[in-house]
Amino acid sequence: MEFMFNPKDFINSPYGDCPFCKDKNSFGVLMIHTNSYTRRCKTCMKSQSYRLPNIRKTIIYLDQFVISNMMKVINPKWKDKGIVTQSFWREMFEKLDILSKYQLIICPDSITHFDESVVSSNYKQLKRMYELLSYGITFEEFSTLERFITCEYARKWVRNEVIENDSLLDLKSVIRGDFNKWQDRFIISVDLGNNDLIIDEIETHNERCRDDITNLFEAWRSSDNFNFNEHYLYELDQSGKMIVKIYMEYLQQCDRIFKGDTSVNPEILMGNNISILVHSVKSSLVSEGIQSENSLEKTFEFFLSDHYKKLPPLRISSLMWTALARRAAVVKQKRIPKGSIFNDIKTISNIFSYCDAIFIDKECASLLEEVKSEIGYNDTRIFSMNTLDEFFLYLDNIKENMSKEHENQVYEVYGKDRIKPYTEMYL
Repeated sequence: MEFMFNPKDFINSPYGDCPFCKDKNSFGVLMIHTNSYTRRCKTCMKSQSYRLPNIRKTIIYLDQFVISNMMKVINPKWKDKGIVTQSFWREMFEKLDILSKYQLIICPDSITHFDESVVSSNYKQLKRMYELLSYGITFEEFSTLERFITCEYARKWVRNEVIENDSLLDLKSVIRGDFNKWQDRFIISVDLGNNDLIIDEIETHNERCRDDITNLFEAWRSSDNFNFNEHYLYELDQSGKMIVKIYMEYLQQCDRIFKGDTSVNPEILMGNNISILVHSVKSSLVSEGIQSENSLEKTFEFFLSDHYKKLPPLRISSLMWTALARRAAVVKQKRIPKGSIFNDIKTISNIFSYCDAIFIDKECASLLEEVKSEIGYNDTRIFSMNTLDEFFLYLDNIKENMSKEHENQVYEVYGKDRIKPYTEMYL
């Protein structure tokens, strides 16, 4: 089939009169950039660019179950199956999508969205939903975020700088992509193709998590004289110790390979998240003047220090795990959480401090509310199904606070007729 490319196809509404050839309603929008946009005439093909004001979008993180339910409520496939989804999911989607089109919010996706979507038979539909609201803006992988902030804290530690609990990374290091840009009309989505190996790994991990949370919860329930502060300090303390232990085991396995032990999988030499983290901290300390021959010992010293225990992701996850342990040990909760609690807490602990709001499941929201005062510095709004009305009010307030100038600018660039929810996405 012959493909005919016409550059005029990329010129879109809203149209105006061309300032060059004076042709009526021919001067459309060609491209939208970070802080500017370009118009081109369909008649004379001359272009002109215009500046756009800087904007600051509200960052909202949506749990996977939110993505899933919004996908189902506007997808005819689910209606045909007779699956009834509550109407408030449609209302939520419409509010979020309109605010997104007004360039007022961004809902970054994360590796958790991918992991929990790719194992589903509805992977492509779920991916399309979370990418519609994220515009491809995504949180860095959590192991990368943990490495970034750990290295930052290690450098401050070796310089004897005071480390506060609210010492965070710059948002540009946390979120991949320009989240405060005026978004183009097009979303470029890439799929790696065959995901079978990834799916097998995720499903194996999920099964292990189900076993682990069952064992943990039963151990907590059988404990006596539970003390919140003591357990919290234990959680903090164990993190650094486990990193040192796992890394030492990694070195021992590498040594066995180098000595010709064929029983050890040579892929171990490629490293893992822990070895990469230790090597990164080690390099950071060397860059600060620590001698190479002393750098590993100094790295271990950092991981066992009180400075390491101040890392926000570590503090948040330790507090949430401690709150969960208290429910088992003190409240004697019978229901064992799902294995996904591991992914939930890891996700929340890494992204919470960088969001204006998060909408998560009821269990994680209540755990986070229990310990939010202990986190102290964070103003992030926490929403769940228990606070759905408050979330809708929060979204309504964002729109109500939009200035008339911003609204007019949006209409000038995108057109008033385009500011409507994309409920036909799956038709």
